Amino acid sequence: MTPTARLFAAAACFAAWLTLLFYGHAAGGAVHLLAAAGLALVPWRASRSAPAPEEP
Repeated sequence: MTPTARLFAAAACFAAWLTLLFYGHAAGGAVHLLAAAGLALVPWRASRSAPAPEEP
């Protein structure tokens, strides 16, 4: 899965989590698994900046 696709999937999980939470459908706390899935899907390694080039 590409980093861009993972980012969109994570955003969809967070959006679903917030929507269900604000509408009061907590499902006994199970809705928080969407937040955990969103955190797991975020492409953390791709978000690191590239190292600065060395000057000669």
